[in-house]
Amino acid sequence: MQSKIEFLEFVEKTNSTTKTDELFLLLEGSLADLGYDRFVYSLLTDHASLGKKAGHGEFINYPDDWFQHYLEKRYVHLDPVIKYAGQYRGAFLWGGLEKSHRLSAAEKNVLSEGRDAGLLDGVGIPIHGMGGELAGFGIASSSGGVDANKDQLSLLFAVANQFHLAYGALHKNSAQAQYPPPALTIRELEVIKWCAMGKSNWDIAKILSISEHGVEYHIRNIFKKFEVNSRVAAVVKALRFGFIDDL
Repeated sequence: MQSKIEFLEFVEKTNSTTKTDELFLLLEGSLADLGYDRFVYSLLTDHASLGKKAGHGEFINYPDDWFQHYLEKRYVHLDPVIKYAGQYRGAFLWGGLEKSHRLSAAEKNVLSEGRDAGLLDGVGIPIHGMGGELAGFGIASSSGGVDANKDQLSLLFAVANQFHLAYGALHKNSAQAQYPPPALTIRELEVIKWCAMGKSNWDIAKILSISEHGVEYHIRNIFKKFEVNSRVAAVVKALRFGFIDDL
């Protein structure tokens, strides 16, 4: 299990890299520390912010024979991980899809064949961006036995978002590469720093001597400025922009 220090090192290294192959290796190492040795990173919609069209397998280290079979069978149109990714705001377990959605026999078959191919303990990670952009990760373990609890899923979500930001910064059309970070008020800086420390809205309200509604107001403003819709994604962007450096 990664520590906070290890994640911050991942942020620092991915922020400073200038090569996509180095970024790939950093991601591979970070996920391996969390028990996952297989992953695919895809752009599920066109990404004007990256100057890229939608595409499955932008980065991938799935078994070659499985991915070739996946493409030949056109499973991208049947894969429930892709189909339902946009409905989630955080990391989700592949195994939970059959409980939360009425999967067709064909959709169940994609998951079953994936497990047979050695993709075990799968996790889906959606990354929502501006203008309806949607990217995502599928990650898995070839050996199995990974017990992803709530904290680990949050960390996986943070790693995925940081990778997405760093990848975007390597492309000339990236919004992060072209434009300076948004300005935060002093209060917004205080709120996002306490969010990074894992404090709840109630905790932050008590610390700053303001109401919970006041905290929610500042968080909504941060979300709007950072163009995100989750606390984890906001903290990741704050780290990238240098608003947080003393965790």
